[in-house]
Amino acid sequence: MEPSTNSPAQIEARYRGLFIVWLAILSTVFVFFVLTLLMPRQTQADSPSLVWILCAVGTFVAVISFVPKQQMLRQAEAQQQPRLVTTGYIVAFALSEMAGLVGMLLYLLTQGQAYLLMFFISAFFMFLHFPRKQHLAAASFRKQ
Repeated sequence: MEPSTNSPAQIEARYRGLFIVWLAILSTVFVFFVLTLLMPRQTQADSPSLVWILCAVGTFVAVISFVPKQQMLRQAEAQQQPRLVTTGYIVAFALSEMAGLVGMLLYLLTQGQAYLLMFFISAFFMFLHFPRKQHLAAASFRKQ
């Protein structure tokens, strides 16, 4: 346990950093969306099975993003290591962003509108993973 990470100022600094990472990753989903507005599509035939597979993979990865985050939050609180809170959140952010990457892939490979659904799913899960200061506090101060 590192005593310097337990001060309220250190918790606030960690939270600000986590918020900035969250905002940056969320903004990439919106950048992907803007790119779809600016980039012309190639004309090619749709493959319904490809669309279904990619949508299923993107959605599945976004849904399971809660699992590693919850495991790391529990471990961070048990071991009193705020660094694990940050790691858990960043893993969840990355897994949620995966749906946005799948959306971009769908835009580039197909003619359908399924890419919009994947952008929505990605942004929705990113909002569900909004960083909470209480998780950092729980990993910094043992409850008596």
